[in-house]
Amino acid sequence: MAKHRTRAKAIPRAPHRDADLRTATDYLEFDLRSLIAALGLYTKHKGTPVGNAAVDSLLVRSRVLIDFLFPTSPKPDDVVATDYFHDFSQKPSMPRLTKTLTRERQKINKRLMHLTTEPMPRLRSNQRYSVSKIVPPIVRAFKQWLSAVPDERLQKSPKRSRARLEDHLAQLDQMIPRRPAHR
Repeated sequence: MAKHRTRAKAIPRAPHRDADLRTATDYLEFDLRSLIAALGLYTKHKGTPVGNAAVDSLLVRSRVLIDFLFPTSPKPDDVVATDYFHDFSQKPSMPRLTKTLTRERQKINKRLMHLTTEPMPRLRSNQRYSVSKIVPPIVRAFKQWLSAVPDERLQKSPKRSRARLEDHLAQLDQMIPRRPAHR
């Protein structure tokens, strides 16, 4: 007898408490710092065991931040960027998940989260990861979110928290090689 998959019903999401959102910003800062460290190690040690460990961390952190900034079907207990604006009558606009970033996220899922025969032409350490397609959209969306998020939903002291997050984003911005402009 064949198994039939049933579509999961969308579970309504209640607003999160401000205290939970403040705690979540601790995790976001951890993810940004870890992404910076992983990107630095990956760049410096590409193709080595250290570089291989770094690429896994880079991809995990990227996926977490993509899912936060560009949620597609969050579960009730997930924290996503728009949760910080649950009581706004007019929500700030957030960037949409692009086709390119969707493809990169699918590659992360296929290559990192489970073994599959579909994308196995090479070991993960020998595959190319388009960091320049993954990190810049994360940085842009995170900056947009940070410019609109209310202080009471950031870590205490909001001013220091915001400054740390901005520093992390500036550091990531500097780490991504820029493509030359077409003439």
